[in-house]
Amino acid sequence: MITPDVEALTAVLSHARPREAADALLAVAADEDARSRRNELKPYADLLPPALMATSPQRAAEISTELSGDELQRVLFGSFRQLSWPWLEALAQVVPVRQLVSLLDAMAVGVDAPRQAARLLAARASDETEVTNVLVSLVPSSGARILGAGCTAAPHADGSVPKPVPNPEPPSRLPTPVRRTEAPGVLVERIETSLPGAGAAGDGVDPIRIDLAELDLSELAIKVCHSGETMSFGWLAERVGGVGRNDARPQEELFTELGLVRLSEAVTGAGASAGINGNFYFDYGHYLDGLDLGIDLGAEPHVRLGNPIGWFVSGGEELTAPIVNRATSLVDEVGHVDIRRVFARSLRLRGRELTWERVDAPGDGVVLYTRLFGPTTPARPGAVDLTLGGGVVVEVRLGGGSRIPLEGLVLSLPPDQLPLVDDVAVDDAAVLVPDLPSGSPRIVEAMACGPLLVRDGQVDLDFATRAWVTRTPACLPSR
Repeated sequence: MITPDVEALTAVLSHARPREAADALLAVAADEDARSRRNELKPYADLLPPALMATSPQRAAEISTELSGDELQRVLFGSFRQLSWPWLEALAQVVPVRQLVSLLDAMAVGVDAPRQAARLLAARASDETEVTNVLVSLVPSSGARILGAGCTAAPHADGSVPKPVPNPEPPSRLPTPVRRTEAPGVLVERIETSLPGAGAAGDGVDPIRIDLAELDLSELAIKVCHSGETMSFGWLAERVGGVGRNDARPQEELFTELGLVRLSEAVTGAGASAGINGNFYFDYGHYLDGLDLGIDLGAEPHVRLGNPIGWFVSGGEELTAPIVNRATSLVDEVGHVDIRRVFARSLRLRGRELTWERVDAPGDGVVLYTRLFGPTTPARPGAVDLTLGGGVVVEVRLGGGSRIPLEGLVLSLPPDQLPLVDDVAVDDAAVLVPDLPSGSPRIVEAMACGPLLVRDGQVDLDFATRAWVTRTPACLPSR
């Protein structure tokens, strides 16, 4: 249950059992994360920081024993408002060593997080034995990052200084890139390096090659392109049948028939200065995945070979809706470029705008289901499911149990919300509104890309919650 205000959450933290208090913290964090993604959480409206500050560090240390390192990092550092450093340092002095190690391991990536971790470790440094125990317990790479971020041991109470902890060898930096001008407005950097221990003759490990293209947007414009050509998976099934993943690769002619072209040829044909194949689309590999998992892609509505996966906008026209919560490259109408995660925030249907309380989490209120939940929605007596796909309503079903499209969503409304949709019919236009900041300029180019690696200078990679999933019969993997 989500506590409604700071006072109620503080009371739970102060008086409930540690496990119940930890569950309350995680529930509030999950709720605030969901509302933040929908741009519904106002600044300074988060509950965790003030509730924790009203809780003694000793009590917070007891609760921390019920949290993993990642969960503890989210609770302490994941809100808009920040906990005061005197309170955090007091917590670091009393939290069990095992929990401190778990927290520091979780904070050992990024830019600011290792610095914060170093400061927490320094707060514990009045006890040399404790510092040694923490550092020995850390993953070596984590310890190196935290030490490199500036951890220094504080003096003992008697004025003596703890023995310095040996600083590991600093990680090797990438070599200086080779820079060259590829075309007017395009500067390319190439970096070549090898994995540690690789590079010996005959080891079979190729060097890593990274090409970075820097674009001068005063000379160039970014355009998202799609040929518009798609083909049915049924055609492919007739063409190749039940081919296995380990069978011989099809002849090159098949991929030509599928409409695949080399990126270099597409760039030349378009007269462009540079190009990337950044979007993910349904391809031959998905056909093989479908065979492995027993998914008949030919029977999935609005799924065709060549369809983009994720939000895709070209020249201001939306080709596919933001039904997958993943990083997207964006260009707005005033020329600003951004990369951020984009998912649907609301649904416009028959002149009304519908929102939801939760995603893929059965419960009261309006629930939005994606294919990551499973193949069907749960039974829900008296409720109505609106199945969406291809920009229209695909099905209206009472009582739940709706099939969730691979390229679609299902909005489940409780009985008291039925008057809002009693006039909705199959094939009604259904527009999913992206969760962009309020007042953002209109997006004219958008292309979903790989998992987000860095956001605001911090490592921000999360495969588990960002629609990058293991193959299951419910959902094909993101390729």
